[in-house]
Amino acid sequence: MELINFSYLVANEIVSTTVPDNSLLLFGNPDSTRDDGYKTWAIEFTSFKNELVSDLYDSFLGTNSTVTQQTSLSTAVTIDAASGKITTVSSTLAGNNEQQFTVNNNTVLTTSTILVTVEYPSASTGYPLASISAVANGSFSVDIKNVSSTALNAAMTIHFLVIN
Repeated sequence: MELINFSYLVANEIVSTTVPDNSLLLFGNPDSTRDDGYKTWAIEFTSFKNELVSDLYDSFLGTNSTVTQQTSLSTAVTIDAASGKITTVSSTLAGNNEQQFTVNNNTVLTTSTILVTVEYPSASTGYPLASISAVANGSFSVDIKNVSSTALNAAMTIHFLVIN
């Protein structure tokens, strides 16, 4: 078990305390009546640590949610997660052209920030870029633009992250 050591002043004398780092959350708030100017507090962390870690994992690392697009590059998909991967159909989007599709997602709010990246096989032709063109409650739109003069010839993986 790892330990946290912290020190504070009481009546101009340093007091040191050691606590297990996996059970207490330590913090302080200004207190002008104390010699060191802060009152030290500790709250029991174990009871909500697992829930907090789970929420952070889901928000920032995702639950590895995936969906595969059907029919065409303009076909909407549904993936209800804060992050994930969308595998598109194999696209033949012509050079210097773009296509948009909708992602239905119940974690998205009109105030959400959506981050996207595109993964594309290096041996393929064309060069796709992904961007977000619209955000609404329950959905966002992804624009795929082929910035090459040659057509795309493979499926893409669109990675996304919803920040609320």
